[in-house]
Amino acid sequence: MDFESRLNHMNVPGPENDGHETRLRTALKERYFGAEKKYQYRFRLSVGFASVLLVILFVFIWNPELAIRANQIAFQGDVTERFDPSSEIADEEFVDYTSLYNPEIYPMFHNEEYEEEKAYVIRKYNSPAKGELMIVSEFDPVETLPVGKNLPGSI
Repeated sequence: MDFESRLNHMNVPGPENDGHETRLRTALKERYFGAEKKYQYRFRLSVGFASVLLVILFVFIWNPELAIRANQIAFQGDVTERFDPSSEIADEEFVDYTSLYNPEIYPMFHNEEYEEEKAYVIRKYNSPAKGELMIVSEFDPVETLPVGKNLPGSI
């Protein structure tokens, strides 16, 4: 016989297939690929993702300008309109409720007989030490609102 055939027919001793090998293989498979590990991995992943979103939320609450910049980057747009508390534009419904056109008092007055000269805002402040303080602010009449809007019976 030649050398190649001897190599092909040679018997190589292997480990005996006993219970320890099967138990070890099962334990290793459960340790790294079991259903428990799969759910633990998903849980850790979701907790990490929720933590990142929570941190981003707190940063946006803490610094709103950063949120505006992130919005501009995300939607490739510019913020054209922002809330300005000092602006003189009043909500139409608020103006109706603070004038003769209030639906609750409108039937008692005829708006043709009255002309608005000035508008006033009265703010009342209270201090336990110094008492009450009222500040009256005077404004020009609102010309931009159509007369009779949001009135009962108007179209």
